[in-house]
Amino acid sequence: MPVNSVTAKQTYEQLWKSRDTVGTTLLVMVLDSYGQEIFEMEPEALRKELEEGFRVTDIPSISTDKLWALWNSLTTDLVHKDVSTFMNTANVLSGTPLSYDVFDPADAYECAWAVTELTLLDPSTPDRLSSEVKRYIGEICKELGLYRLPASLTKVADMGARDYAANMESHASDNASLQTIVADQTSFRDDVQAYVTRRTNKLMLELNQTPLINKDTNSWTKFISNFAKELA
Repeated sequence: MPVNSVTAKQTYEQLWKSRDTVGTTLLVMVLDSYGQEIFEMEPEALRKELEEGFRVTDIPSISTDKLWALWNSLTTDLVHKDVSTFMNTANVLSGTPLSYDVFDPADAYECAWAVTELTLLDPSTPDRLSSEVKRYIGEICKELGLYRLPASLTKVADMGARDYAANMESHASDNASLQTIVADQTSFRDDVQAYVTRRTNKLMLELNQTPLINKDTNSWTKFISNFAKELA
């Protein structure tokens, strides 16, 4: 069973109960303890199995939402091809519980983190995203007033055929206005990228503290080192 010490139980409980735990951390814990076969279970049965195995009561729905979102991204094309599924996934991975009753467009922060986390699990993610999903990302950025894109979105946001940034900034009445616009855009861009950086740093800390069954010191140190390079 997953729990083999008091310290492990405390760590598992903290990670499963926190609504802010990164989805990849949860996925790694489940695959390490149960393998892929557990995803053949129905969602409610899977939840009960996790609560029993990790000795955690009342795992919040957002934790299992994250788990299923990432598993679906690895085993189907829906997250990458269907706009609604991508939006739901982006919301969930940033901590918003899944709801089919409320229309909740994923914003630039949520899109940036979703693309980053999905890419960490599958480096081909930017190429797998459909033109419709890329167009959605571009349109939501424009709607929110972000057109100088952070690094996490530059390859996946379709802003249209024209140079959207140049077009927007061409409307500045004078140089002072242009400088203000550029400064605001830079601040917005950097804030989105800072959010991604905070989430990736949190992911590394969580993975490092997780008491996995199949984890030896040498291979884990090498994995974390390589992972850190991917995030740089």
